[in-house]
Amino acid sequence: MRLREMARWMGRVGIAFAILLLAYIAADMTGLRGLRILFGLGALITGVWLAVRLLRMAARQAVWRLRNRLLVTYLFISVVPIVLIAGLAIASGYALVAQLAVYLVTSELDRRVDAIASAAANVARTEPANRVPVIHGMIDLFYLDHYPGIEVALRQGGNVIRYPGSGAIDPPSKPWDDTSGVIERSGRYLIWSYKKTPGGDVTVTVPVTPEFLDSLSPHLGVVDFGESISDMRRANGPSGIESRLPPELYRFDRELAWFASIPTYDWNDPGVTSNGLLMVRTRASAVLATVFNRKADLAQEGLQLFLVIGVVVFFIVEIISLVIGVTMTRTITGAVHRLYEGTEKVMRGDFSHRI
Repeated sequence: MRLREMARWMGRVGIAFAILLLAYIAADMTGLRGLRILFGLGALITGVWLAVRLLRMAARQAVWRLRNRLLVTYLFISVVPIVLIAGLAIASGYALVAQLAVYLVTSELDRRVDAIASAAANVARTEPANRVPVIHGMIDLFYLDHYPGIEVALRQGGNVIRYPGSGAIDPPSKPWDDTSGVIERSGRYLIWSYKKTPGGDVTVTVPVTPEFLDSLSPHLGVVDFGESISDMRRANGPSGIESRLPPELYRFDRELAWFASIPTYDWNDPGVTSNGLLMVRTRASAVLATVFNRKADLAQEGLQLFLVIGVVVFFIVEIISLVIGVTMTRTITGAVHRLYEGTEKVMRGDFSHRI
């Protein structure tokens, strides 16, 4: 009996929504991506339809009296816009912070790529007899500490000279133009730079390891790189991510995750690029601490103080407006309600009621 009453209350739209939702969950658990998208779209459409239907039913039950109608009207006129504005401001703030986190990481990645491109260009400009000493001195002095695992392959005179001597990197077997960026080779990602010389070429590579990604912006959060988001999640696991995330400093300091598309070369296909994903998981407090990291800068301190004062003033104005709006609404609706009750008394013949 209860199932029949629930089915009658939900209607055909509600039953269809429940079926599609269960089918979506089953498709997601079994890995049927095409059916999952289809069932998810159907559940979304029927869910919106069901929500509109339930809202209409609730409105018919809730606003049968004049006072309630006025209360609902003032609710939509005053409270709903305030809530929407506040929600939009919060969502925009989180989106801005997430995008800023990705920008901090990608800009540092670009700087690292430019640095090894400069190293390859310096070797290419050097006289052939002096290239090996230049490679050793330059890498040892400027690159070894900040670019762990860096390798250089110099091809000239029919020979390949590697740095370090234990390096296993080989120059590309296929012809490349001068290139710098991120490249995928045998399932591994590298940042690299390739430079042609009159008698050969120079190849500089640095492996994209978790340690290298974390060094792009220390204390910011978790930085991952891969072909897809699911691959990065499987590689890290929940425990690995939680251990590398910055600590939560306050209640709403939630985890933020955003990504950027990075052009990625293929070692075996010169000039062909695909899109790799760089994902950053962080918290708003960590991003703001990275941006406002110069405590002795009076301009940054003034900007932080201005932002705090602006937020406080905004909430004070909103609270005062809400109190004034509720007070005025109660005054107006109370007067109308008393007139409404008096009218009903008169209609029933009770002329002793005092309005």
